[in-house]
Amino acid sequence: MPSIVGFGLAVELAEQQRDEAVRSMAACRAALVSLLEAIPGVELFEPGTERVPSLVAVRVPWAPAEVVMHHLEARGVYVSSGSACQAGRTQTSPGALALGLDGEAAKHLLRWSFSASTTLDEVTRGAKALAEVAADLGSTSEARVR
Repeated sequence: MPSIVGFGLAVELAEQQRDEAVRSMAACRAALVSLLEAIPGVELFEPGTERVPSLVAVRVPWAPAEVVMHHLEARGVYVSSGSACQAGRTQTSPGALALGLDGEAAKHLLRWSFSASTTLDEVTRGAKALAEVAADLGSTSEARVR
């Protein structure tokens, strides 16, 4: 019985905090999109008009996503190359296919995720790190994020 009551309270608290969490994630998402648009070669995937505030998908042409991820990790930035439900699978992600990507293009797809605790400073550091990686891996022109 105590576990049931505790779970019920946790659900109530989460519901009370949901609107603020969505606003925070949407602000982080908007900031990241704006910063990433300044990096040469980065292609944002923004299908439709409704977007999940906690995710941004981008294609990086300079190297496969796995390579870019390792360069970002060395800078303390952690992103993914697909959804958790696709981890360890070799076929093209259904999400990437839904975005209209073929198998080769999907290999260059990065997924940025936010939580209610993600800060705008973290978003800025992540975008700057991607600009550095783009420059390191031979982006067609020098990448800078201010």
